[in-house]
Amino acid sequence: MAHSADDLGIIGKSKAWFDFLTKARFMRFGMVAGFSGAVYFVAVFIFSELIGISPGIASALAYCAAIPANFLGQKLFTFRSTRKPIHEIGPYLLLQVVNIAISGLTMSLLVNQLGAPVLVGGAGVILTISVVSYLSMALIFSNRPRETSRQSGGER
Repeated sequence: MAHSADDLGIIGKSKAWFDFLTKARFMRFGMVAGFSGAVYFVAVFIFSELIGISPGIASALAYCAAIPANFLGQKLFTFRSTRKPIHEIGPYLLLQVVNIAISGLTMSLLVNQLGAPVLVGGAGVILTISVVSYLSMALIFSNRPRETSRQSGGER
């Protein structure tokens, strides 16, 4: 017989609440990612079709154009961080560099090495980057204060 959270006391209620928040946060993450993707596609169209920039460069510029929307959406809506942006922007930008590297490596591995179709490679890129980004942003936008070497008893 399945037990409801009410039957399990404070630990069961805490687990149920954590499960709900995690699912809700993941849904918000997907919504922000979708919005960022829309910004990217509009920017690619503007750069490539209206301005006449080559598709490769237009794609890179569009990715950069989507970064502010994604940063603010993930910070304020998905993870609801109250920390100052100055503490989060550096790690966030580093994550974007890592994501670019991951996308190239994943696509190369799946398509060039394993012979998968490009669409499968793209799906692999999206899946990999989504997992890496979600887990990384949960740390970047954590509202916990970071422990400094002074707080932990001196230099290490």
